[in-house]
Amino acid sequence: MTNFENGLLRLKQQLGVATDKEAAELLGLTDKALNARKRRDSFPTKEVFALAASRPTLGLDPEWIVTGSSNKMETSGSREASLLQCFRKLNDKSQQQLLQMALLWSGEMVLSPPMKADSKAKKGRKE
Repeated sequence: MTNFENGLLRLKQQLGVATDKEAAELLGLTDKALNARKRRDSFPTKEVFALAASRPTLGLDPEWIVTGSSNKMETSGSREASLLQCFRKLNDKSQQQLLQMALLWSGEMVLSPPMKADSKAKKGRKE
């Protein structure tokens, strides 16, 4: 299978379409134009990125469609995806604070009780 065919399979999978013609239409190409590109092994990379940018509700991962690999993290639903988008907009300090709270809420991190004043003093002294 060629790189073009692999990319087209990934595109159709993400779009939820069965035919090359349906994929071509969503990319703004005719079926003939897509077939001509297929013969030249010239994948419509620009069109895939343009479609992903113009229709974000499709949830396309253009990097994965074009190359077969991606840095995009899989999410299991729209709430999880929204949370991830919000997290990425935060500055580093806010991200750290949110992560600590999430770890506490999920039970993954437990706060140890504060040390008493005389315990701190003993710890600082050598016995």
